[in-house]
Amino acid sequence: MQNIEKYAERINKIVFGDSINYEDLEFYLEQQGIDVRYVSNPALDGYLRWDQNEGCPVITVSISNNALVRQRFTMAHELGHLILEHDWIPGANNDAAELKLQNKNVLNTLAYRGKAKYTKEEYAKEREANKFAASFLIPISGLKIMVQEAIDNKQSGDQLINDVARKYKVSTPTARFRVKHYLENFVG
Repeated sequence: MQNIEKYAERINKIVFGDSINYEDLEFYLEQQGIDVRYVSNPALDGYLRWDQNEGCPVITVSISNNALVRQRFTMAHELGHLILEHDWIPGANNDAAELKLQNKNVLNTLAYRGKAKYTKEEYAKEREANKFAASFLIPISGLKIMVQEAIDNKQSGDQLINDVARKYKVSTPTARFRVKHYLENFVG
């Protein structure tokens, strides 16, 4: 998990730069050469594929019954698959990764809220992509500051979680996961 934390933080800096506008993830992904598209399909959250004609990765997100925070998480999740499994790095020379990807079409499909049956290997990859997405959307450097401010101000855990969710434009469960993970693994 520590490696995913560091990797996600690095990718966050590449994708967002110094911006604090975390809401428009689609814009930032497209600036990095990743096409983001939308479908209305209640059977899935999204999928990752390679566009043979455009020569670029495509993240497709379902808008069916998915709040904007869920759509953003799906984008980050699929970005995690692209990076962790296919070695495609935003802003880098991706010739080697693109050569491997040219022979594939659909690279990954995220079934709607875990309704699909996964093999052990697929389940492990999904968990890693989820960890990447949460770490990418809520970078540890920013979370560290917010946790310390909450401690200094004697703020409740629920208030901290709500503040994290609001600042980083994520769901409350994602914010709760990140805060809990941070407190268990980074605070002595």
